Amino acid sequence: MKIINGLDANKAHGYDGISIKMVKICSRAIAKPLCIIFKNCLNERIFPNIWKKTNVVPIHKKGDKRIISNYRPISLLPIFGKIFERIIYNRCFEFLMSNSLINTSQSGFIPRDSCINQLLSITHNIYSAFDANPTLEVKGVFLDISMAFGRVLHDGLIYRLNREGINGNLKSLLESFLSDRYQRVVLNGQSSDFQFSETKFEKWRKKCFFGYHFVPKTYHDDIKKNYNHIKPKYLFCF
Repeated sequence: MKIINGLDANKAHGYDGISIKMVKICSRAIAKPLCIIFKNCLNERIFPNIWKKTNVVPIHKKGDKRIISNYRPISLLPIFGKIFERIIYNRCFEFLMSNSLINTSQSGFIPRDSCINQLLSITHNIYSAFDANPTLEVKGVFLDISMAFGRVLHDGLIYRLNREGINGNLKSLLESFLSDRYQRVVLNGQSSDFQFSETKFEKWRKKCFFGYHFVPKTYHDDIKKNYNHIKPKYLFCF
């Protein structure tokens, strides 16, 4: 109920035509049936295929409208699948945080943390280095990875989660979640046929709670571990 009540009723619905507004109106009636379905999905280790289909709406950003790269893809997903994703994400995140498996230097997508905290910390360290006697050296490395989420190796992500203790039925469910994805383009009331998307899943799956928020928490944390001799250091991904 908490997740449903927190949904934005003004957002567009997925290919199945089930609107967020209607789900919120019927929240009390559908909460228990959805809970049963979600539990069965976990027990059977299957993420339903009907929740893996995505409408991709191209939004013009700038420049010549005839050039594809001037458009930004917006993915519209079935609302019930998004609710299930949020439940999975919440449970995984709670597990990692409660077991201190995410380094405290990683601020990306962490509740009550932000780039403002990072900027304040970095600024403080720079000024402290200037005021030190002798003056200390401060170095920064800034990376801009094109289509970063579209380049995530799914097998590597599953391996990383398994290494941190996310295994069993949940691991198998996540493998199902990442496989057999289909998408179609919707523009001006017209839509293409659904096409199987075997690679670069995150490129069009921008609204994936699990992938979009969870990838930086896991992969970027490895930077801290591999370069533990550099102190202090801060990580932020957005």
